[in-house]
Formats: sequence, C-alpha cells, structure tokens
Amino acid sequence: MIARKRSFAVLAVLFVLTALTGQVAAQGAAEEKPPETPLLLIDFSTGTLLNSRNATVAIQPGSTAKLMTAAVVFDALSSGEISEDTAFPVSEHAWRSGGARPADRRCSQR
Repeated sequence: MIARKRSFAVLAVLFVLTALTGQVAAQGAAEEKPPETPLLLIDFSTGTLLNSRNATVAIQPGSTAKLMTAAVVFDALSSGEISEDTAFPVSEHAWRSGGARPADRRCSQR
C-alpha cells in the first residue's frame, strides 16, 4: 500500500513538473516575435500611401528578373498592349519544369 502511494506521489510530481515545463516553454515561445518584413504599399495612379511598416529598412529584392517582368507587364498594361484578361501560352515543357531554379546550380556543384 505504501509503495502504491509513493508511486502515485512520484507520478503526480512528474506530471506537475511536465506541465510547468511546457507552460514555461510556451511562454518563452510567445515572447519571441519574428522580425517584421518591411512593407510599402502605394497607389501608383494617385501616389497615396495605402500601408507601410518598417518602410525605411533596406532589403534585397527577390530577383531583378521579377522586378523587370513586373515593369514590362505594367508598361504593357498602361499602353493598352495587353489587358488583365490577356492569356499567355506556356509550353508543356515549361509547365512541367516546376518553376524557377538558380541558374548557377551546376557551377556551384563542381
């Protein structure tokens, strides 16, 4: 009977310690905030600032190709060459390739 009470007491203490450890870990995780990504959203036609967050922080662009593609598309939209409903053909080979990959992957593996 005493062994049973002792086993129960040990289990109860272990349960409480486990619960407290999990609670402390959860509080520590909640206190850490991920760094906020800079954001600057402006209405191009009116110049109105729509939203901003850490707008003065310098960041690297995702890729120059993406920026140039966006510039060409917006120029074509504004000149009327294309509309928002314009469909662009994509070859099956391009569709199956799975998206962009680093161009220098082969060079870095040498």
